Amino acid sequence: MAGSCLFSLFNGTCASYCYDLNNRLTRASELSLVLVMLGLNFGVALVPYAVTQLWHLTRTPWPLMWLCLGTNVLPLLLM
Repeated sequence: MAGSCLFSLFNGTCASYCYDLNNRLTRASELSLVLVMLGLNFGVALVPYAVTQLWHLTRTPWPLMWLCLGTNVLPLLLM
């Protein structure tokens, strides 16, 4: 429960930061917005699927904690 709450808290912040950074670094165009939307929506669909698969394989809650950390740190490093 705490992991889901923390993921939701940090995911909203990360998403708004990505939108703001996209608007500041690129030209305002439909393509740049589509790329950001594709990445964010793909991430929203991929993360729950990956967590479910990891839970079935490991039977422990630790993959959720590491996946939450990775999904919030990795995009910042890539930018």
